[in-house]
Amino acid sequence: MKRFNATTLRRGAIAPLAALFIVFIVGLAAFAIDCGVITLARTQLQAAADAAAIAGADALSSGTTTATTAAQTIAQANYAGGAHVSVVTSSDVEFGTWDTSKSTFTVLTGAAASGANAVRVTCWLSQSRGTGLTLFFAPIWGHSVTTVSAQAVAMKGSPACGFVGLNSASFSGSSYTDSYDSSSGSYSSSTAGSNGNICGNGNISLSGGTVHGNATPGPGKSVTTSGSASVTGTTTAATQDLVESAIDSSAASTTNNNSSIGKSTKGHVAYNSSTKAFSLAGGDSITLSAGTYYFSSIKLSGGSTIKMSGATTVYVTGNVDLSGGNVATASSIPSNFKLYVQGSTANISGSSALYAELYAPSSAITRSATASYFGSIVGLSLKMSGSGGLHYDTSLGSSNKYAELVQ
Repeated sequence: MKRFNATTLRRGAIAPLAALFIVFIVGLAAFAIDCGVITLARTQLQAAADAAAIAGADALSSGTTTATTAAQTIAQANYAGGAHVSVVTSSDVEFGTWDTSKSTFTVLTGAAASGANAVRVTCWLSQSRGTGLTLFFAPIWGHSVTTVSAQAVAMKGSPACGFVGLNSASFSGSSYTDSYDSSSGSYSSSTAGSNGNICGNGNISLSGGTVHGNATPGPGKSVTTSGSASVTGTTTAATQDLVESAIDSSAASTTNNNSSIGKSTKGHVAYNSSTKAFSLAGGDSITLSAGTYYFSSIKLSGGSTIKMSGATTVYVTGNVDLSGGNVATASSIPSNFKLYVQGSTANISGSSALYAELYAPSSAITRSATASYFGSIVGLSLKMSGSGGLHYDTSLGSSNKYAELVQ
């Protein structure tokens, strides 16, 4: 009788188990490697889709044919998984509208595509197109090539608006708009630009003056002109409403430079520390040091003047009335006077030029003056009259916003 010892039996059992484990481990390694290959290819495709969507959206103003060519050219200049990215069919470059409030893309086809404000690009490594991604170990299981795709949506840029009346905007008299860049020097009528754009979500009414730029009303709204009024740019309605952020003055309410405010040149107290109201009258003047200020209201009258020694930011929780006075912004550079108004009204009329970046999305803004305004204005409504020019300072924001990815 042949005898088997325990060691021999164990060796016989472990050998096939080891073989099975080796196959399992090799399989896992193969799976991990191919997953890594797919992940890398998808990342490369996403980069191509992002670049192509931006290129297409940036070219939208020249028409969908030009936009399609731009998107395809950029996409196909990229490699993913060692092959050229494929963007060739009509469904690879789609045109539509992007709803920022809902983050949704609605495809437009045919003639409707001319109203698109966004482009969606899908990039492929497709087996059916002869550009499938080749795998290393998957052929063991009968899958040597796979299809991978990536998608991106970009929204076209629009000319920045220096003057915004969210609900409405009206211009009368001989006032006019244009643009300049304060970072390149002072304003000059001989070199003024044509980015004095007016925008809003409602109608725009022009009964005088010239808009050297675009007048863009809200979706479904219109621009009406009468008298000598004219617009050098477009008057096409926007495809979606403008949305402006609410003002947050909470930080300024506790950390500010209010305590540095002294008496006026005539010895008057301009700032009431109890009510936080600021007022100046009777040809008086006061100088504010550079910093941040927090007021409940501002009222200038009697030819009074606020002088600013440096960059100054002012938050006002109530109303602003500059109609009887003047503000001397440091170096006559709009960005040196940032005025945030939370009240219902802001009157910025005055006898001298005003340099400011006025942001008051909940305020009815009025201006009636012979003096010019330099900078930008955002209000709930705009009512501009008089003869002074409104000069948008493009250094406050690019005059041509580039297309941007939205998905």
